[in-house]
Amino acid sequence: MTLPIKSKFCSNYLGMAAAAVVLILSSFAAASLYANAQIPQGAALEISMVNQDPDPAAPGELVEVRFKVENNGSEQLNDVQLELIGHPFVEAVGGVKEIGSLSGRQKGKDAVIAKFVLKVDEQAPEGKARLRIKYKAATTDWIL
Repeated sequence: MTLPIKSKFCSNYLGMAAAAVVLILSSFAAASLYANAQIPQGAALEISMVNQDPDPAAPGELVEVRFKVENNGSEQLNDVQLELIGHPFVEAVGGVKEIGSLSGRQKGKDAVIAKFVLKVDEQAPEGKARLRIKYKAATTDWIL
């Protein structure tokens, strides 16, 4: 998943008025989540980025990012929590998001939408930055 950020800096070398900074948000693909031994058997947590606002963002701005949280398995997950792990040039504002319980097969239009606010550093360089999501449920430790 990408989070484009429009840079405040001009690139004289390339003759462009502005450059783009792209932040990569890596949430776990469903296959890697299904295989995690800490998630209760029969549950299958999937987290995917839905959108961001503004798009693109710029250094020094706040960016709102939304993720869809689904349980594609048949067993309920209780006390689900999410937290974005920051990057040197991007900071999550607000900490841990309490999702609560996800019923078995709670997906699609019944999925939970988790909203995070990110602060992009004024000095964010052109390029890519990777953010990760860690999560936990009632019976697990934090999982990256």
